[in-house]
Amino acid sequence: MTTAVIVSHVLREPRAFLDEIRDSKGLAGKSIALLAVSSALFALHGVLLGSATGGPQALVSAIKLPILFLLTMAICFPTLHLLNLLYGSRHSTGQLAVLLLATIAVTAVISAAFFPIIAFFLISSSSYLFSSS
Repeated sequence: MTTAVIVSHVLREPRAFLDEIRDSKGLAGKSIALLAVSSALFALHGVLLGSATGGPQALVSAIKLPILFLLTMAICFPTLHLLNLLYGSRHSTGQLAVLLLATIAVTAVISAAFFPIIAFFLISSSSYLFSSS
């Protein structure tokens, strides 16, 4: 699965995507593609958010936002995997990782849908807080 179509596949054909995960088809390729998509979109979101205060902050936010989401996933992964096993899940570690990366990628795509709104407020407002003082 290529990086360009992975999220479209998840959103348009969730049942087929879940069947592929259940059958462990292309887990490594899917995980790399989902990681690339979510990292790129969160980095762009970071640039937009950070550009409200200046160039250096835009760069830092572009690095920080993808790390925030992926590090949170990494921290919660062992507990989630253990709880899934306790409640009867038969997902392997790789399958669960791809499922979590898919949810993060969908979150990144949803946040990307707000890029035009964020850009509009960046262009039309002189204050980050949208206040007149």
